[in-house]
Amino acid sequence: MESDLLNSIFENAPFGFAHHEVILDKKNNPVDFVFLKVNKKFEELTGFKRDFIIGKTVTEIFPDIHNLKFNWIDFYGDIALNCTNNFTEQYFEPLDSWFQVQAFSHEKGFFSIFFININERKKFEFNLELSEKKYKELEKFHRNIADMIPDMIWAKDINKKFIFVNKSICENLLSAVDINEPIGKDDMFFANRQRNLHPDNPKWHTFGEICRDSDEIVLNSKVEGRFDEFGNVKGKFLFLDVIKTPMFNEKGELIGVLGCARDITQLKESENIIRKERERLENIIRGTNVGTWEWNIQSGETVFNERWAEMLGYSLEELSPTSIDTLLKLIHKPDLNRALELLENHFAGNLEYFSSEFRMKHKDGRLIWVHSTGKVLQLDENGKPLIMSGTYRDITDAKQKEEILEYNRQFRNLLIEISTSFINLPLEEVDNAINNTLERIGSFVGADRAYIFDFDSKTNLTTNTYEWCNEGITPQIDNLKNIQLADDWVSTFSNGEDMIIEDVSKISDKYSREVPQQQGIKSLIAIPLIDKNNCIGFLGFDSVKDYHIYSENEMKLLKVFSHLILNIRLRVEKETELIKAKEKAEESNKLKSAFLANMSHEIRTPMNGILGFLQLLNEPDLSEENKAKYIEIMSHSGKRLIDTINDIIEISKIESGQIDLNKNLVNISEILKNQYDFFKLQADAKNIEFRISDSLDETNRIIISDNLKIESILTNLIKNAIKFTQIGFIEIGSYYENDFIIIYVKDSGIGIPKDKIDLIFERFVQADLLAYDRSFEGSGLGLTIVKAYADIIKGKINIESEVGKGSTFYISIPYTPPQLKSKEVNKKTVNKTVLSGKKKILIAEDDNLSYKFLETVLKQREYETVHVKNGRDAVDYLKENVDVSLIFMDIKLPVMNGIDATIEIRKFLPQIPIIAQTAFAFTEDREAIIDAGCTDYISKPIEIEALISLLNKYLD
Repeated sequence: MESDLLNSIFENAPFGFAHHEVILDKKNNPVDFVFLKVNKKFEELTGFKRDFIIGKTVTEIFPDIHNLKFNWIDFYGDIALNCTNNFTEQYFEPLDSWFQVQAFSHEKGFFSIFFININERKKFEFNLELSEKKYKELEKFHRNIADMIPDMIWAKDINKKFIFVNKSICENLLSAVDINEPIGKDDMFFANRQRNLHPDNPKWHTFGEICRDSDEIVLNSKVEGRFDEFGNVKGKFLFLDVIKTPMFNEKGELIGVLGCARDITQLKESENIIRKERERLENIIRGTNVGTWEWNIQSGETVFNERWAEMLGYSLEELSPTSIDTLLKLIHKPDLNRALELLENHFAGNLEYFSSEFRMKHKDGRLIWVHSTGKVLQLDENGKPLIMSGTYRDITDAKQKEEILEYNRQFRNLLIEISTSFINLPLEEVDNAINNTLERIGSFVGADRAYIFDFDSKTNLTTNTYEWCNEGITPQIDNLKNIQLADDWVSTFSNGEDMIIEDVSKISDKYSREVPQQQGIKSLIAIPLIDKNNCIGFLGFDSVKDYHIYSENEMKLLKVFSHLILNIRLRVEKETELIKAKEKAEESNKLKSAFLANMSHEIRTPMNGILGFLQLLNEPDLSEENKAKYIEIMSHSGKRLIDTINDIIEISKIESGQIDLNKNLVNISEILKNQYDFFKLQADAKNIEFRISDSLDETNRIIISDNLKIESILTNLIKNAIKFTQIGFIEIGSYYENDFIIIYVKDSGIGIPKDKIDLIFERFVQADLLAYDRSFEGSGLGLTIVKAYADIIKGKINIESEVGKGSTFYISIPYTPPQLKSKEVNKKTVNKTVLSGKKKILIAEDDNLSYKFLETVLKQREYETVHVKNGRDAVDYLKENVDVSLIFMDIKLPVMNGIDATIEIRKFLPQIPIIAQTAFAFTEDREAIIDAGCTDYISKPIEIEALISLLNKYLD
């Protein structure tokens, strides 16, 4: 009962479970293990059913497990043999997944594992790392903005210790070494340091106490506050205009205070001067530089002094006769009601003095600010105001300074607002945030229209993507889609420069002028969006109602926003790429499955033919005709298996970057002729007309390129043409065109659908296309190899194809003529003169079956053979025996390999033919063999016809 319960628990566990027995070699080292038991979750996580996997070894299920980065067999073997347990997280390549594995052994030679799939966690860790990188970049950007601003900016935690400062506060207030020194310290640290610099002055006042008190006010009230703060810094007495606001976290909890300050020492000094001046003016008699007035309230008669008239650009004579109406007509109407309201309050006794600031019309048409003060000095018999006198003072300069200060404060706040408004903003809210920001900055600068355009530098077409319009301004966004951008705009933006037009009507180019005029624009400014030296768009302001000259601050506002837009675009692109990468990965898994299924078919099918007909050969009474037929079938299956393996190895080397470009002299005409001769018999066997058309001549048929790559490209294309052509013709040819050598393979085969042409060079996609169509055998890797080799030689591939009519593949190879100098070609001379009598052949081969095959073939042709099993024995034998006519040298030999043995033999036998036997499938390997001194090579498995051809070539 307990056993059934345990089995049920393991069977239905939420983790994969498997039990194994380790297989040892003769030295008791683990070399494999057998699956004894698995649960349902194992099937779900691996995709293998228990009926398939139980009783099989891991190398049967995963043949390449020895080639993986992590040594799974040693890992589990150590646990099983030492009855230990271990835990690991590893990526398992065959299943393309990350697993967390707990392995243990309860009995020597056996081990069990629990495991779960951790792909999602790994993906999250990767995305988290990417997100942190973006956050650091954004943090750096905000740091740069903060340090560019001349105002002082800081943030403190709940304990009033600095957690952020900009350069301005370090330099102007704290006297800090750098922006890092204040972090973790409070105001009193720097206050005390200032005091210590003036030990002889105990009343030396610093900002420390005031900052501490105002922090406390904001933290307690939890609302924004504005403070006037003052103190001594670096021997100067400073006044600061300070704004502090509480900071809250996402839970609404108070976490600190954020502040900014502006040095208004000069403004304060101006205010003090104004205040003192007003005090003095109260006691100054008529004739000072202040405008004065005396008003008979009941009669309206008013007397002004000359200075009052001069402030407005007049002489007193020009304004005479004067009355209260003279004054009222000159006051700016929007300010009049407020002044009259203050006057009535003074008449009513609510204000001791009349005091008002308002604008007045100057003679030259401009408005000036005046400060008027007065007091009723005399009442009539009814107690009504009768006589009132006062002063006028021109305060235009002070007002302008105040306006500049206010503008700068708003500008500073707006910069901070737009710089922080996009932090951690969800993508679906980006469009709305951009539109809101356009409205904020457009309203701030007084523009009539603010906008963002996309721009395609290839077509010079531009499209309005975002737009804000002030009240009464007609939107243009629907009319500005894919329009041609004027040439002067294109060149300006391409150089990274701003487009500033103060008066659109003065633009000389007609198109550049008419497009903005059609929108009613009078003035404009546009800032390019530059990404990697390429203009991808622009944003700007239009002035429609009035002409406008945009200031440096207004341009700076646009530039800051342009940087934000670029960052937002980058973020959108990256997140979109992540989504596409996820979709591509899912599609890739599907295509890989189809590829593996195709490879499995291409390996198992010929193996089935070989093994099946080998069994039939053992049947008694088998006729010679059937025996020959079976052997031919086995031979064809073997060649097909070798072709598949060669393709798989070739594509593996290409993808691992092990294929290099080996430039040499290439005779294109000679390659075409060789390919034609080689494939003519195959084409004839299918009754296909095979023809060649070579239009190259002596001036262009020889180029510098990679001979073997071009041969491989043609071989694979001709193989495909023969495979997919049942009737008709195949034509190979070449010609010269525009500094390219064009080689082509044309056929009348089945053709390729137009929507598949771009996909046929992809390995996995090709396998997917062929997954359910086995009309044509083959790995499907030929065109992938063609594409890779074409890229290596800097070639281009073009395809013309029509379903049912055939295809033509064009390969354009850059025409690189050889240098015009003679080159001496050194060829190895081979001594064909041998000793009289039976010719002796030395076979250096460590595999007995391979030797027996060679011995049988050679003895049938009356050659004497000598067998050695390693390279050292071959060298030693040849030093003692000079009657050897030819050597068959296996490359992979023990003690001394075939390459090293060949090098040694060439030192004392430079002319004897040495034929390398190799299982290497790659041209680079064959070149290395020839370079080592071998005369020729023959590939395993050895074909008898090829072997006899070599014997005839070098002995007979």
